[in-house]
Amino acid sequence: MKKFKLTHDQHVFKRLTKTTIANYIANCLKENGDIKQVFIIEPEIETVDLFETPEKLTPEARSILMLCGEIESYEDCAELKKLLNGAGYDFEYGLDAQPYNLHKI
Repeated sequence: MKKFKLTHDQHVFKRLTKTTIANYIANCLKENGDIKQVFIIEPEIETVDLFETPEKLTPEARSILMLCGEIESYEDCAELKKLLNGAGYDFEYGLDAQPYNLHKI
């Protein structure tokens, strides 16, 4: 079985689905006649939670975090998310109202 390593610019492939990428590779290699299946193995991308490294945030985002203060509810998370989205950042949160995985959009 042939193995192919797909390296990519994250910005280009962010908009493509795994099926689209697999179909593209299969079509490119179809001429050889020996391809049976294409598997996409997603690389593990190490992410930095910017909540843990606020010095890497823009001044606008740092100001938003300072003004919001303590997050006490799910609604607080939703409001903070809306404000940070406007500054170019996003994060996730659960029903426990604990925001995590702050990252640049």
